[in-house]
Amino acid sequence: MNPFFRKPFIIITSLFILSLLLFYGVLFHGFASKWQWENENSSELSSYPYSHYDWRNTFYASSGILIKTESDSGRYDVDIYGRLHRQDNQRKYTLYFSDKEGMRFVSQGQGSFYNAYCVADKCVLFTEQGRQTIDLTEFTVADLIPWQETNNGYYRFPLALIGGKLLFSQTTSQLVLVDNKTILTSLDEGESWEYSVNTEDLVKQYYAEDFGEFTQFHYALSDDSLIIFYNHHYTTNTLEITLNLVNKEVKKTRWLPLRVKEVTQNANGDIYFIAQHANRDLYSVVQRQSDGNLNTFYESGYKYINDLMVSNDNLILNKGYNDDKITLVFSLKTKSYTSYEKVTDDMMFNPALSSFVRLFDNYGDEDTLLLLGERLKYSHAAIN
Repeated sequence: MNPFFRKPFIIITSLFILSLLLFYGVLFHGFASKWQWENENSSELSSYPYSHYDWRNTFYASSGILIKTESDSGRYDVDIYGRLHRQDNQRKYTLYFSDKEGMRFVSQGQGSFYNAYCVADKCVLFTEQGRQTIDLTEFTVADLIPWQETNNGYYRFPLALIGGKLLFSQTTSQLVLVDNKTILTSLDEGESWEYSVNTEDLVKQYYAEDFGEFTQFHYALSDDSLIIFYNHHYTTNTLEITLNLVNKEVKKTRWLPLRVKEVTQNANGDIYFIAQHANRDLYSVVQRQSDGNLNTFYESGYKYINDLMVSNDNLILNKGYNDDKITLVFSLKTKSYTSYEKVTDDMMFNPALSSFVRLFDNYGDEDTLLLLGERLKYSHAAIN
């Protein structure tokens, strides 16, 4: 009898092949699903190229996402004394809006784009020139409201707009501007700012140490309050401060038994954050309930997780480093997840549609000759 047909040999060979498959699946993520991209490129869509850009940002709206692309083609020269001079100012930004109607052109402008926020059926833009409102229902852009000048020639706008985070409280109808240094509130869509607090002065009432190199803040909204997560150092736990936005008083403070790394919030107001336990460096995703209770949503052990995203139905995160990285897509109802190939830099999450979108790889340096609201070609991948 042929020895290769003996039962022990067949069993050993089968186990060896199975172990190879498991090794491939675990080590190289061979079981991770591929993103199923669909191209929207019908003849009805504009074939005009997207504006070339150097960096990009997105702002969430209830119906989609506002996409800002920005380029800086300015030229710098060095004089004989070694001083750097900018010869021209060609910084340019372009705005697109992605919703169930597709990818649409919004506007284009010169100068720096500072920040934006979207609420209900409009987006408010903050640029180098001033404030501007976009009506997402009619797809119209209001006239620019320039920044007011002070007596010494400087413009009156909060510096925190540059790099800070804008949050809109539905409960108090306030716009909240936050960064690592200040907290400001506005009742007129950012035209004026009525309240300002220095974050260092605030936290020193509860933790006396000066700000250090690794000081970090995260923010979220809960009913009529701003939830402040303060990390003094990457080895310490997080101080949570609840600031009432109506009377501007601190309602509650507490030390969390973990360190908050990232915070995100969906349209329903649900707060999720990536946490690391300071004593063992274990990573997890935690949901903060409206009553302040913390519920563990997912534990990854010592496996690094980041890039937390959430919609009303799904939670998404990246797990691992570099080539070992994969993307996990969770159902908020069942907490079950599907492994996908890692999210790449060109993919933008659209929580309103529970999908990822990306611009067509077709760029140009000319000024855009598109009509407001004109639809462009793009790709999208739904989250199953």
